[in-house]
Amino acid sequence: MRPMLAAILMAGTALPAMASSEAAWEQFANDVRTACVAAATPLIEEPHALVDPHGSEHFGVALQRGKAKGAETEIAVICVYDKAAKTAEVGGELPTGEMTP
Repeated sequence: MRPMLAAILMAGTALPAMASSEAAWEQFANDVRTACVAAATPLIEEPHALVDPHGSEHFGVALQRGKAKGAETEIAVICVYDKAAKTAEVGGELPTGEMTP
């Protein structure tokens, strides 16, 4: 029984080491950016993404803007990245001129 108790105690001390590293957060942000840019490409010619570096508990979030495809208007879209499924979806086109403080 003592080896089992020692294994349980040692496993508990390893938990802080599993916290996300800076490199892991950078990789997460890159994953969100890549998926969100791909999802926005049908709407925006060259999407520029501003990624929340940590997101929420279950989702990554990015705000993207750029020239609407087939128009001269600049638009923005909000992208939501599902951390579990590793998929991204964008909302509808938002005119950037209507953003207010």
